[in-house]
Amino acid sequence: MYTKSHIILGAVFAFMLYFIFHFSIASSLIVFLSSVLIDVDHYLFYAIGKRDFSLKNSYNWFVSLKKRFKELPKNVRKKYSFGFIPFHSIEFLILLFILAFLSRFFFLVFIGFAFHIFFDMLYEIFISKIAIHKISVLYTALAKRFIGF
Repeated sequence: MYTKSHIILGAVFAFMLYFIFHFSIASSLIVFLSSVLIDVDHYLFYAIGKRDFSLKNSYNWFVSLKKRFKELPKNVRKKYSFGFIPFHSIEFLILLFILAFLSRFFFLVFIGFAFHIFFDMLYEIFISKIAIHKISVLYTALAKRFIGF
């Protein structure tokens, strides 16, 4: 799912939290920012792997990668993931969930991350229909199934 969609969905969700569930402006903002900034792991994967810190180049590279990925046969697509993106993993969500018991801030970040990942999964299943990214970063790393470099 592209960043623009996450910004729109995250903003709607943050407004709902504020107006319907009476979250504070600061709490709603933390949820919104975490639902968008989770994608920093995509950027870091590109920046470190390519040694290029251009945000524009990173975005274009992932768009190109996604197009190439769609051209692969379905049985081949299931074997790969779009790189090492640890924030999009069940392991990181569990860590945030545990930290949420210690701090409201981590609870709000957990909500934002979970919201983002939920919509990523819906997008993969119902819209792109290419492959669900492996939600476990450990599984993906052990299987050495990264695509892109």
